[in-house]
Amino acid sequence: MTDFACEIKFHTGTTKFSIDVNKNETELAKKYYLALVRVSMEQTKHGYILTNSFQALQKIILNDAAHASSMTDLVESLIHKHQIENFGFVFESMLPSTAK
Repeated sequence: MTDFACEIKFHTGTTKFSIDVNKNETELAKKYYLALVRVSMEQTKHGYILTNSFQALQKIILNDAAHASSMTDLVESLIHKHQIENFGFVFESMLPSTAK
């Protein structure tokens, strides 16, 4: 019989996760939990950036059709530049190194 200290539940998209944490692993589990919270915060921040970028682009297109194409290219390049595809930096900064 294993003695669990807690259970961590979260979801990404429609996939749900549930992780039982053994008592002797609670400190490491806290670090993983905090890393997941930080990833969520980064995703939320990125969502705001995308939303604001698209709203600005729509206003530019409506108000200045002559420059719409060049402004669309600019906004798309800014979005691509700031897009986060890998959140490894979050885990690397918050968890003990696994490199040997």
